Amino acid sequence: MTISFSAPPINEVIVGKTFEPQTRLLVPYYGRFWELIQNDFPGCEHAPLLLDPGAEPHFDRTTGAMLPRVWFVSADKTRLLQVQSDRFHCNWRQTDGTQPYARFESIYAEYKKYAELFQTFLLGQLKAELVTRRCELSYINVFRQGREWNDWSDLQRLFKDVRLPPKVEGGDIRGAYLQLEYGLPKDAGKLTVSIASAKLTAGGDAIRMELTASSSKPEPHADWEHDWFQVAHKAIVEGFCDLTTDVMQQTIWKRET
Repeated sequence: MTISFSAPPINEVIVGKTFEPQTRLLVPYYGRFWELIQNDFPGCEHAPLLLDPGAEPHFDRTTGAMLPRVWFVSADKTRLLQVQSDRFHCNWRQTDGTQPYARFESIYAEYKKYAELFQTFLLGQLKAELVTRRCELSYINVFRQGREWNDWSDLQRLFKDVRLPPKVEGGDIRGAYLQLEYGLPKDAGKLTVSIASAKLTAGGDAIRMELTASSSKPEPHADWEHDWFQVAHKAIVEGFCDLTTDVMQQTIWKRET
C-alpha cells in the first residue's frame, strides 16, 4: 500500500537525469526549445551550473564561451524545467506555502512529457540522442520553527532515536547537520539523507531534510527509467517514515495510509 500524507512538509520535488554532454547545445537552441514550451513556462532565467564533484563546465568549442544552465518557469512559479548541456530536471516547488502539494504521479508525468519533448527536439535540431548517465529524485522537506518544532530540544520529537542533550557546557544547540547514505534495493543506486538547520527566505529558523535517490548505471531496456523512479519514490517515502516519528506523521503531516 502506498504511503501518503494530506499535509506533508514538502517544499520541493526534483525529478531528473544527467546524460552524456551535448556540447553542440548552444545558447540559440535553448531559445528554440523555449518556443515549444513557452505557453506552459513563460518565464526564463539563467542559473548557476550544476557540476558533479571534480567535473568541469562545458564550453562552446568555437568561442570558448561557457554553456549555460537555464530555468524555464511557469507563470505561478511553482514548476520549472532546468536544462543544461548534461542535465534535464523538472521541479515542483512551494513559493508562498499555500500551494497544494502536487503528487509524485503528476510531477513524474510532467517530467516524462517534457523529457521526451526535449529528446525529440535534440533529434530534430542536432540529430543527437540522450544517453543517460544517472537518474535522480529529490524530496526537500522543511520543518518550520513554531510548527513542527520550537527549540532544538524538540529534535527527538521530530526524528526517531535522536538523543542529543539540548545543552552542553558551552551553551545551547544553535544548529545541526547530519548526512546518511543508504543503498537502494537490488543495487539500484543510493539514497542520501541530509538534515540541517536552515533559514527561511521570509525569516525564521527551519530544519531542512533532503532525501535524494541516485541511480546506478542505467540498464539497457525500455522500462528501466520508469521502473527506477518507482523504486526511488518508494525508498524516499519509506525512508522519510523510518526516520521521522509517528506522532509527527499522524498529528502534523496527516498520514493517510
